[in-house]
Amino acid sequence: MCQPGRVGAFDSRLGAVVAGALTWTAAEYGLHRFAMHEMRGRGLPSVEHLRHHADVTYFSPASKKLASAAGTTVVVYPVMAAIAGRRWAGSFTAGMIGMYFGYEVAHRRTHTHAPRNRYGRWARRSHMHHHFGAPMRNFGVTSMAWDRLGGTYDEPGVVTIPRRMAPVWMVDDSGEVRPEFAGDYEVKGVRSADAQAVQARPGDGVRQPRTGRLSTRFRTSVRVRCEFTGAGMAVYGYLVTALTDLGNGPLFAVQDGLQRRLGWSLGVTATVLGLGMACTGALLGGRVGVGTVVTGATVGHLFAFWRRVLDRFVRSSSSAHVDGNTRGDSERGTDEPGLFASGRCYPAPELSTITPSTTSATPATFDPVSDSS
Repeated sequence: MCQPGRVGAFDSRLGAVVAGALTWTAAEYGLHRFAMHEMRGRGLPSVEHLRHHADVTYFSPASKKLASAAGTTVVVYPVMAAIAGRRWAGSFTAGMIGMYFGYEVAHRRTHTHAPRNRYGRWARRSHMHHHFGAPMRNFGVTSMAWDRLGGTYDEPGVVTIPRRMAPVWMVDDSGEVRPEFAGDYEVKGVRSADAQAVQARPGDGVRQPRTGRLSTRFRTSVRVRCEFTGAGMAVYGYLVTALTDLGNGPLFAVQDGLQRRLGWSLGVTATVLGLGMACTGALLGGRVGVGTVVTGATVGHLFAFWRRVLDRFVRSSSSAHVDGNTRGDSERGTDEPGLFASGRCYPAPELSTITPSTTSATPATFDPVSDSS
């Protein structure tokens, strides 16, 4: 029998891992074609990828790859959890992210290591054709399936590569193609031994910026303090505005919905949402820096801290000043624990904490003797 909240077809966790890995091959094709090439330099992924095409020795730094993995997790896991349950979603996401890192390793080795088998030989020839023959063809690095379905696959044939951009595993010390690869590649251009190496000396025609170690460290310290102070004040201000009980803001509404749906803690939910928004902004070409990542990683914990502070303050204030509205909330059953727990901005105090005021009327007692007479 299927567990509540799960779809019957999604019971095998091994199948979830395989499905996630296959899904990445489709995402690999789609991102490579549309987000990196069709955008033509608009957005961070396209800028990074075109830089790699201009210099095949350049690869995006590990921090950006980790940010991509985090953004993928933030998007994929909640969606799959809502469809098939948390366990299946976790396996699916693990398979997808694992295949993503496998793709990164395979792509780098395509440029840095010689092939060892027929698959490696095809992968390198197809990818070199994409780089130097037809940039709008052969987008798949790990598979040709999606290129064939999308009509973008070319048989590489003999790939012509500029000599200065030929991978080190392909050419010998003289700059010629190694005999074992002569049937797949050819190189053209001036040999490096015949080229004149021109190196500019430091300072020639270039005005060097003035640097000061102490001043630089001081500026960095001030900027870091301002970053954390601003993030803390922003989170605190958002919580204070929520006390007006006029409804959640758009961001808090999404956060509250994810927290209730997935059962995560407030800090984890806010952190995941913040990092996901940072990754989305980077993909759209927004300015992303160290402060963006730090804020996204810490805002959830700051949110949880200020919530505890305001919870304590509101509880103490509402316990000291009990009025009819508070009593009415308690009688209607809205006295849920925690700030914003029931849609209100503060919890109603428990009736056991309310000290009844003295009244002039005394409770009536039952006297069997007088009543019988």
